[in-house]
Amino acid sequence: MGGKSDVWVVVGEHRVRADTIQRVTVHTVGNARSLELKVTGSREPLWISVASQYAGSYGDSVTEERLAELADELVRAIETAARSGQGHRIALDSDGRGSRRWISEALTTL
Repeated sequence: MGGKSDVWVVVGEHRVRADTIQRVTVHTVGNARSLELKVTGSREPLWISVASQYAGSYGDSVTEERLAELADELVRAIETAARSGQGHRIALDSDGRGSRRWISEALTTL
């Protein structure tokens, strides 16, 4: 058991199996910052908002570089969770000071 089919990513109100994610890209329009996910079986992309009101670790708005880092961190979190041999839920979280990070929780702990 294990693998990407046992890993779920929280995308707004949706839960998406990690093995259905085809692509993660950075999307910036004006001050709006988000990650765009192309998902198998969905005509329209899904969006994970990292809105500009969330400040970075130094109080700056979220930059495109930080968005790219978050995209890479999501891919790494999926790979790590898939190798663990048990189901996981991955979600974008804030530390309350504006810094954003991915959290991965084993499904057995939920």
